[in-house]
Amino acid sequence: MIWERTKIVGRSFHGLAPAATLRPTQKDQLAPQECLGSTPNMSAPNDEAAPDHLPRLAAGAYQGRAIVHWTLTLQNRGRGWLTESFHQSFRWLLLHGCARYQMACPVYCLMPDHAHLLIMGWTPDSDQRLFMPWLRKHSNLLLKTSGHIWQKQAYDHVLRPYESDRYAFETLAKYIRENPVRANLVREPQDWKYTQSLVPGYPELHVWAEDYWLRYWRIVAAA
Repeated sequence: MIWERTKIVGRSFHGLAPAATLRPTQKDQLAPQECLGSTPNMSAPNDEAAPDHLPRLAAGAYQGRAIVHWTLTLQNRGRGWLTESFHQSFRWLLLHGCARYQMACPVYCLMPDHAHLLIMGWTPDSDQRLFMPWLRKHSNLLLKTSGHIWQKQAYDHVLRPYESDRYAFETLAKYIRENPVRANLVREPQDWKYTQSLVPGYPELHVWAEDYWLRYWRIVAAA
């Protein structure tokens, strides 16, 4: 894949340098794996038992304005836990976790046997290696009421700078939102009621709104 840089669109949401929008030079050539990249810490859930320990990057990679795609898988690929009641309780936990550890979740998708969360650090003090254990601990308490728990560790993919540009970021978010379609659970992504976003302080922000990304990037720029 060959990429071209287009005009500067404003400061980076990492707060380090102006961000450039990326676009492919050939139409319709972007495959999900090209957007996501391939790194040792990027893993997809599989049917095999999770190893005792998954490799992580250095602590600094998860701190500050880092952006991480997390995948949480149910132990033994358990099903039957995903209900509207669980979803609302999980959102409540996610809200408290994001507020406590200064995060935002521009998109998440709860699937029948796993969950995807795209988490962005909101301040230089944000730390996703504190946030994720907290979220897993408290959501496991919810899962145990239906006889389930998460696998021992979550899978993660820390986005590189070129994956964090607006075009690549929104492409990854779209890829996450379309998981239920690829799994033949619904015909349209918006028909899956367990896909949403959560940005503390903005309860009206809705991932399916036509102006969602325009509003989201304005909020990020002001953070």
